[in-house]
Amino acid sequence: MNHTFRCLLIAVGAASVAFGQVNNRSLTSAESVEIQARNGQPVVSVSLDNYPSGTPELRILQGEDFVAWQAPLQSGAQASLQAPLDSAGANALVLAPAIAVAFTDDEGEAATVVRVPRSAFVDQLAAAEPAVSDQAPFFESPEQPAKPERPDPQSADLDAVQAYAADIRAWDAATLTYAHRFAAAHSRAHALWLDLHTAGEIPWSEEVVSEQRAAFAELADEHETIMERRAAVQQEAREFVNAWREQNPDVAGQVNLTFVNLSAT
Repeated sequence: MNHTFRCLLIAVGAASVAFGQVNNRSLTSAESVEIQARNGQPVVSVSLDNYPSGTPELRILQGEDFVAWQAPLQSGAQASLQAPLDSAGANALVLAPAIAVAFTDDEGEAATVVRVPRSAFVDQLAAAEPAVSDQAPFFESPEQPAKPERPDPQSADLDAVQAYAADIRAWDAATLTYAHRFAAAHSRAHALWLDLHTAGEIPWSEEVVSEQRAAFAELADEHETIMERRAAVQQEAREFVNAWREQNPDVAGQVNLTFVNLSAT
């Protein structure tokens, strides 16, 4: 699979951190990286010839100089450094062209970075499977807007109803944007996952692959649910405003509640 294509897809929603000017070196033949499942928890262990001063952390790279996932490294057995992997870390590892062991100073800046090529860990990726959940990998959900509270229909005055109408119109527009972004995020993640699966680069068991396939199908259903919920809230708001107008005919014309009913597909 084209590496540039991978980078463009995973970069969306990824928390990326650029390296500054640091002392970079590669893993030597006498050094090693191991991925092992211990008590149901995947752990990355790093053994180096020498350990520079600074606080060590594991960085899973995306592209040449950007960090898709990171975690502190702790002292482990036989003078190794270890970090457990969560689901995000395991999925980032599937895509990573390299990982790095960074030793940072008191300000969190990397002073030394030991780069580990993909060839040093690619055959061990299956050991990270215990960290993988049944959620759709590579999917980053956009933030869902909060629905405004509806005022009490018995006591609401004109100002309260106008404010509610303005808030619900803003919520409706934000929800439509959310639905667009949700669908786009789902499409990107699913395309990446399918690309990897077709290329035989998903290292998980068929059981986990089936769970992830089902999770993507559920995301497609969720998009439909978002649009159905939006339509239901629109109807609820219309009914509230119309009922209030009937009770307050002298100011009924001062409340505007018009939605922009555009499709999110």
